[in-house]
Amino acid sequence: KELSSCIRHDLAALDERVAAKAKLTEELKRLGLLLLEEQDGYTADSFEDAVKPLVSEIQSILGRWGFPNHLPVDFDFKTRDITIGGSARGHFGKGYRAVAFSAFVLGLMNLLKLSGRHPGFVVLDSPLTTYKEGDELPDEERDEVSSDLIYAFYRDIADSFKDSQIIIFENQEPSMSVIPALNYQHFTKNRGHGRYG
Repeated sequence: KELSSCIRHDLAALDERVAAKAKLTEELKRLGLLLLEEQDGYTADSFEDAVKPLVSEIQSILGRWGFPNHLPVDFDFKTRDITIGGSARGHFGKGYRAVAFSAFVLGLMNLLKLSGRHPGFVVLDSPLTTYKEGDELPDEERDEVSSDLIYAFYRDIADSFKDSQIIIFENQEPSMSVIPALNYQHFTKNRGHGRYG
């Protein structure tokens, strides 16, 4: 009798799973049909006109950070990347490429927030670190980001992005004078100092 009860319970559970699978299969079919329907495409009279405000915002950010030779900033439609001072972003060393990409991300956020199309939240992973221990990089890739730029980066994050949430994972610590203006969490492997992690 107990075995019969267990079998009925298992059969009921299987019936529920079969019904759930059938429901999900129907939902997938419905969504597949929606994908096949023609959707309105994005149109702009001129993509160049749509990029101008972004380029202007990136140029402003790089200027505040003291990025060397940052004028002018432009957008290369062939590579779909920015140029800085006439040089492709990819021609910079790893550190300055990361800084420039951070300016791009923050500039895009600022621009999209104006139209209500961005939540004002970004995560930047190692925007200032040129290389990690153990990386095998040629000397030209190991460009050190200047301490003035590092200071200006953190100072600008604190001053210019107060209505945004920017999480930065970085080995380069902010200056002690900037830390009070940030929600700074120092992660350590030491339970008695900073935040363990």
